[in-house]
Amino acid sequence: MTVVTDATPIERGVPPAVLETPPFEDVVAAHEVELYRFLRRLAPSADDAADLHQETFLRAFRAYPRLDAGANVRAWLYRIAGNLARDAHRRRAVRAAVAAGPLDDHTGAATDPRNDPALRASAAETRQAVRDALLGLTARQRVAVVRRVLEGGDYADVAQALGCTEPTARQHVSQGLRRLRDVLSARLETDR
Repeated sequence: MTVVTDATPIERGVPPAVLETPPFEDVVAAHEVELYRFLRRLAPSADDAADLHQETFLRAFRAYPRLDAGANVRAWLYRIAGNLARDAHRRRAVRAAVAAGPLDDHTGAATDPRNDPALRASAAETRQAVRDALLGLTARQRVAVVRRVLEGGDYADVAQALGCTEPTARQHVSQGLRRLRDVLSARLETDR
């Protein structure tokens, strides 16, 4: 015999988070495309972006049961992705510094495809130049510029992704754009 009571699910011992969070599959379906685009703009290659994308959802899946029911899932995912991208950028920088060694003389400029006038004119070259310039920004500036300019987010989105206030987010966007302009302008002058 089953006893029917008027007790709420919480009174029966069901945690609120279980009641109010959508299935993880729905979270993935709702955010996977935009999150990949975000990571693609932060990562130096499509393969790196795909790896970061997979790692983002793996970490999110592991932590999802502990997520508060009222949490902004989108901002939470962007925070995980941004942190992973920042960590990957740091690891690449360390590996590059170690590989360059103390006597890196930067020879081989003649084999650099950017010295070929035909390649300089290509759109792919321009995209790569912007991507390289983005990678030269600090991690916080890069996330801010990508979220605000490339993805069209507002400053509240940037602030959530960075875990800071809106005025601080504006400052990161402004500094990042200024640095991008300087780097790209210098590159244009060098290419002429």
